[in-house]
Amino acid sequence: VVDSFQTPNNYPISGMEHDGNSLWCVIEATNDLFELNPNNGNVINNYTLPNGQNGWGITFDGTNLWHTQWNNNPTIYKLDPSNGQEIASFPVSKGVVAIEYTSGRLHGMSKDYDYMYEIDMNTGNYIDSVAWCVPYPAGMTWDGSNLWCVSSKILYSGLERVFKMGFVWTGEPVEEKHHQELVVWPNP
Repeated sequence: VVDSFQTPNNYPISGMEHDGNSLWCVIEATNDLFELNPNNGNVINNYTLPNGQNGWGITFDGTNLWHTQWNNNPTIYKLDPSNGQEIASFPVSKGVVAIEYTSGRLHGMSKDYDYMYEIDMNTGNYIDSVAWCVPYPAGMTWDGSNLWCVSSKILYSGLERVFKMGFVWTGEPVEEKHHQELVVWPNP
């Protein structure tokens, strides 16, 4: 561990993203979006998220933030990082929890389904999906070469592990192999 600081208001963070300058954190319990100074954890801005419940994932596309809400009316929000205001919102058919922007594409994972979805950034429609092997994917991030995914036991039967995936979106179907709690295709 190189450094650490306390989470805002000592609440658990449900989603986190770095935009190149600031660290963005979603607090599901309070419906807050915090912009933090990554050098010391000081709060730069604090915004209230749209709709008021079950906010989770956050990602940055180079211009805007994208945020997921997974409750009974699952929605993806496009937010202005300068003021936290909603630019657009899209209802989605499955409650996307984890969300990540990579190579011009928006990807999301649902806590209830074993798939990762490519999401149209103009409509919120699912363009494509691929079978996924990590149960209860609560968060993901792209490091430029690999997709990292966390399997959480927050409410369900996740594995409490972080997985580094050598993932490249091909759109090709993948044969699934089920083994205990983990769907393996291929997984070392």
